[in-house]
Amino acid sequence: MGNKGRDTRMKRSKAPAFWKVPRKQNKFIISTSPGPHPIWRSYPLGVLLRDILKVTYTQRETRTALLEGKVPIDGVVRKSTSFPVGLMDVIEIPSSDKVYRMVPKDGNPLEPIEIPKKEKDKKLCKVVSKHTIKGGKVQYGFHDSNSVIGDGSEKIKPGDTCVFSLSSRKILKTFGFDKGALALITKGVRAGLTGKIEEIIPGNVTNKSYASINLEEGTVKLPTDLLFIVGTDSPTLVI
Repeated sequence: MGNKGRDTRMKRSKAPAFWKVPRKQNKFIISTSPGPHPIWRSYPLGVLLRDILKVTYTQRETRTALLEGKVPIDGVVRKSTSFPVGLMDVIEIPSSDKVYRMVPKDGNPLEPIEIPKKEKDKKLCKVVSKHTIKGGKVQYGFHDSNSVIGDGSEKIKPGDTCVFSLSSRKILKTFGFDKGALALITKGVRAGLTGKIEEIIPGNVTNKSYASINLEEGTVKLPTDLLFIVGTDSPTLVI
């Protein structure tokens, strides 16, 4: 007897709370497949196109558009309706000549915003890992499962943000997770707000690291894993 394949759908009532979809209209909805973002931090591409951006009207129309290669994500054509689209991903809709970026906004951890076409080749990537590999080179892992290899001379550490070229696969610029950097809050009721880091409190084996960030409401202390550096005085890309 053959193995049962992965279920490509889920109950709407079990979908992540931030998905802006009707919960009682139908019983099931597309689920995300394994990929660069986990389900609790992403939208399935089919749901994003049909229910959020509303560039298609039915699942059949969505599937047809994807199979025809009409929707690049981060410059790569994706044909699966369940492909996970997450934080800072760039979505191109050639039929409407529009480009979107997924960002936190108004307390929602993921919201597509329209961006200038000149920015479609650039993506903000948070460094989440750093490893020395064969030959003394250094591999940097990003929040979206991408990685890039450097020669070890780069002054990049986990927590920093890189402006990444999607076409050349190279780092164009780096912003350190340091005092004075401009940070974007990615989760919680303050998701989408930006403020400058005033202090960084290192963590240890049992406690997370925290950072004090200056917002309009005052200074708040947040775990550093909720913060995403986006520039110095102002965001380097439209967010």
